[in-house]
Amino acid sequence: MEKTYIVTENPEEEQWKLLLRYGYPSNIKKYFDKMQHIHNEELIEFIAGSIMQSHAYFESAKHSSLYITPLLIYYGVTNLLAGSASLKLGAKIDIKGHGMTMIPPTDLKEGIGKSFITIKDTEYGGFSKFNKIYSSNFFS
Repeated sequence: MEKTYIVTENPEEEQWKLLLRYGYPSNIKKYFDKMQHIHNEELIEFIAGSIMQSHAYFESAKHSSLYITPLLIYYGVTNLLAGSASLKLGAKIDIKGHGMTMIPPTDLKEGIGKSFITIKDTEYGGFSKFNKIYSSNFFS
């Protein structure tokens, strides 16, 4: 994969400029044509919508209360992962839930910090799907 170095005062803004290109169906079509992926309008709209929603969630999180900021960031991340994975694969990924479960401590006086998170649904859970896609040489 080719690396491009961009010198900038605001790396977050520059990264979003690059990502938001794929919020437009015409740019997704050009990418699919270049990669020789077969595509349809439903897939293109899914990718564009995921990228644009992700950006909106992150922007909202910058100006929201601490009570809801983690949730907005979670939705921003999951939308960005789903859209970018579908773009690279040339197909919509099939996810059914986040794929994790939390086991609280038996003695609740220990607090939530003593909870365990376990992975479940390794076939369709979001955690496992994204892990397989993004932590391997899947895209190389």
